[in-house]
Amino acid sequence: MRRTLLDQIRGDRSQERVLLVELERAGRALEETVSRLGDSGRAAIPWQSETFVSLKGRMRRPVPGRVRIPFGRIVDKQYQTETFHNGVEISAPEGEDVIAVARGQVRYAGWFRGYGKIVILEHAQGYFTVSGHLDEWSVEVGEIVEAGEVLGRVGETGSLRGPGLYFELRKGRDPQDPALWLSTG
Repeated sequence: MRRTLLDQIRGDRSQERVLLVELERAGRALEETVSRLGDSGRAAIPWQSETFVSLKGRMRRPVPGRVRIPFGRIVDKQYQTETFHNGVEISAPEGEDVIAVARGQVRYAGWFRGYGKIVILEHAQGYFTVSGHLDEWSVEVGEIVEAGEVLGRVGETGSLRGPGLYFELRKGRDPQDPALWLSTG
């Protein structure tokens, strides 16, 4: 039943346009949530000596797969509508492990409108990563995770494109292009 409904929505362009507007609202809500997490004023977390910025260009990918939706401005060719994508969507099979790209603390693990099941990690120097469209998460809020530890599994919760991972990287409120941070290997 759920698959049939998703297939119908994917085929209905007018419905897709309405859902894009909803996704933009969800994106703003996610931005506000990450901002609040960064402004919480709690005690410092013991981080590794390596700075987060030093990982730029050499982080392990959260899942193997190709980027199906890039970071940045996206123009719908049929409707000529424009949206800004604050992260990337990576094609990956359902059930694939999603890993932490760097050491961090789990600040949120739960359902988030427009993104399905997500995990938000806070890293050193005010950086955050968001992993969305998960089938399940396997970490708890407050837990410290190391780079390479499993956060959850790929799913399609909150996705109209089928299984895959939504991945976002932020410095405070500012989205960063994950392609500049993740290794190509």
